[in-house]
Amino acid sequence: MLATPVQPAPSFEELTIDDLLVVDVNGRYLYVKEVGDLGRLGAAERRTLETLAKHGDTIFLAVGQPGPAQLSYRLPDTENAVALGQDGLQGVIEQWFAWAASAES
Repeated sequence: MLATPVQPAPSFEELTIDDLLVVDVNGRYLYVKEVGDLGRLGAAERRTLETLAKHGDTIFLAVGQPGPAQLSYRLPDTENAVALGQDGLQGVIEQWFAWAASAES
């Protein structure tokens, strides 16, 4: 009896990145992603953002509802959140702009 070759089931992941702000200043990139819960970040989306971070881009995740208790993460570190709130996140983004603008293009 001949064995019937087993074909692996096709698999794919859908990649959709919503609510993503992308900023380019002097060739430096900042990505700010808002998500209601860190668990809602899909595997493909997480890998894409982590890859961007590994290439030197800055990725911030704002998790939860906007407010004083909103947590912020800087990828690839999703283990250590900082409770920045909207004003704190705005301050970090302003510091990033100052840093990126001072860089030589």
